[in-house]
Order: sequence, then C-alpha cells, then structure tokens
Amino acid sequence: MKQGWGPSARSPSPEPGGQGVAIQREGGVLSDAGRDVRPAIPLSVSNVPAGIVMDNLGVLDTGCTHRAVVEIADCRVLDDPTAELVTYSLGSCIGVTVWDPVVRVGGMLHFMLPDSRNAPQRIGRNDAMFADTGLPRLFHGAYKLGAVKQRLVVKVAGGSAFFKTTEEMNIGRQNYAMLQHVFARNGIRVDGEHVGDMISRTMRLNVGTGRVTVQNRKMGRIDI
Repeated sequence: MKQGWGPSARSPSPEPGGQGVAIQREGGVLSDAGRDVRPAIPLSVSNVPAGIVMDNLGVLDTGCTHRAVVEIADCRVLDDPTAELVTYSLGSCIGVTVWDPVVRVGGMLHFMLPDSRNAPQRIGRNDAMFADTGLPRLFHGAYKLGAVKQRLVVKVAGGSAFFKTTEEMNIGRQNYAMLQHVFARNGIRVDGEHVGDMISRTMRLNVGTGRVTVQNRKMGRIDI
C-alpha cells in the first residue's frame, strides 16, 4: 500500500534544548553517545590496521566498505548496509538522515534554503535545494525501497549562523524553522539533532547500523 506523506501516529518533536548541542530522545533507535577514539598516527591506505576500512576520504564507519557522498543540494537513498552516506560543509544548510532498522534503508538530504516559493525560477530544477521540496523527496525515496514511515529514525544537523545578522538574513534559523514546520504538519518526530552555533559540520550515516555522527575540528566526532 502506498504510504502518504501526511500525518501519522508519531508526534512532532519538542522544541530543541539548545543550539550546538547533541540531543537524544527516548523511543528511537539511537547509537551510544560518545566521541570516537581516533588513531594516534596519521593513517594512509598502506598502514591501516586490521579491521579498519579506509578510502581516499578517510576512515569509514564500522561495517562499511564504501562511501557515497551527498553533495550540497543533493539527496541519496540506499538499501546497501555496507555503505556510509556522508555530506560535508553543513553551515547554514541542514542535513537530514532517515533510517529504517528493519529493512536497513538509509537516506540523506543536504538542503540549502527553506522555501522553493522564494525562488520560482529554480522550482523543478533541483528539489533537494529546498526544505519544502527536498524533505518529501527524501522520505518518498526511502518508501520506494521498503522503508515504513512509523519505523524511520530521523536525525538533523546544521543550521549554523556564522555572522550576527537580522532574523530575515539568518538562513540557518529559517532552514530549521521550515524543517520544524514541515515535520509538524506531517507527524515526523526528530530522534536526534545537532543544530545551531557558529560551526561547520560533516554528517555521516552508517546504512547498516543507523549510526549518525557529526564532526568538525573543534568538537571532534560525536554521535547524535
């Protein structure tokens, strides 16, 4: 039966507890929080210890054998449990991951702007650029691969503001507000997030385990 994008029994997420903080909520399938123990010496493909898989972009998460990069204004959904989805340079942009623990389908969206109606010349050219068009694309992409809305674990990262500015110019805050609006209208709960502050983030999803991490030089790599 075709799944709708409309409301379900899952309630919208409460207001975030603060900016720049990893928030975990009960009821979702979450990884244990904590920092990764990074190797003490620089790794290269020639000196990777046994059990660690590495490509030219760095060390992959446990169980992953290859990496799929989600570019800016991009969306990818996979049913490959050996894949790691990763997106870089999440500033005011927002990254969203979905993961179904039963069929092990995972997806990631990296959107830039909140509302496609403010850029009518771009409508239809790249749905992943905007929150209001990219989020349905992400969820429906997961449904096509067998994911079920009520099982999805949803994580969010990004929405930074690098300069003090007016509310009208704060794209990160506007992006996050639109995401909350879309999720509330459609009964989507956020299971973990790391948003706000004045930092750039890298976001990763292990499609096999559902582990989601965010990382930058300031804070290292943490689970959300």
